[in-house]
Amino acid sequence: MQRNDLALGGLLLFLAVSNFLLAAAHGAVDVTAWPLLKDWNAGNTISAVTATISLVAAGVAIRTYWANNDWKRREFVDQRFRRFLDNPNVRWAMLMLDWTSRDIELFPEDKEPADRYYRVHQDHLAAALIPHEIPLRPNFGREMTRMRDVFDEYLFELGLFATMLDQKLIGPKDIERYLGYTIRLMANLPNDAGKRRRSESFARNLRLYIDLYFSEGDVLKVMRCVKGCDIGYRNEDERGSDRTKLQGECERGDWRRLVEDARIKAEKRRKRLREEAAPKP
Repeated sequence: MQRNDLALGGLLLFLAVSNFLLAAAHGAVDVTAWPLLKDWNAGNTISAVTATISLVAAGVAIRTYWANNDWKRREFVDQRFRRFLDNPNVRWAMLMLDWTSRDIELFPEDKEPADRYYRVHQDHLAAALIPHEIPLRPNFGREMTRMRDVFDEYLFELGLFATMLDQKLIGPKDIERYLGYTIRLMANLPNDAGKRRRSESFARNLRLYIDLYFSEGDVLKVMRCVKGCDIGYRNEDERGSDRTKLQGECERGDWRRLVEDARIKAEKRRKRLREEAAPKP
């Protein structure tokens, strides 16, 4: 019910009660069935009307107070999430999650556009998220190290919302409203067509990464606000299975070859962009 409807309903109730009491005081209403009203008079009516007005005024004041508090809370929530989304590394991380392949400005400090941007593929990001503790993991190089830094800041900032949830400054509906889409990508939930946007290897590497480096549980607490997005390990067997699979892939050199191939393609692309930007003779 809208606020105007509530105000109108309160006013109508007040008028109805006032008219009834006035009619009872002047004998226009048969009060024999109302023992409490048999000795009712005009003085009682004035007192009752005054009390009713006070109650209505108190109700309006309380409702106005809560409405103002709600508005202030909404303003605070909007500002907090806007500050989160305005963080460049947060934006880059969300773009990496949203796109299978996308040019990302990983090095804004570089002068040449060919050096500032890097074409990030989801497999490159998955490789960048391989924990250091996994034996024979690939050497990341400049680009993937930067991708890892970007994701570290994104996950750290995301985890800060857990404290706000604990203090009731925000609620699960706020997380769903602002971050539901991205969190569902992190959890690799299927879309309406039943397809998953991310590869299984990416989802597994991200799960291990969060479990190992963000083990306080803040990131997982925030993700749980979105239905179906609890990616935490339920037992040590699950965790061990993922580590064993990833370690086996690293021992076979699967990820090393992928990283090397990405490095070669990036260098060729960088060379081509420089040639295209060079002044024509």
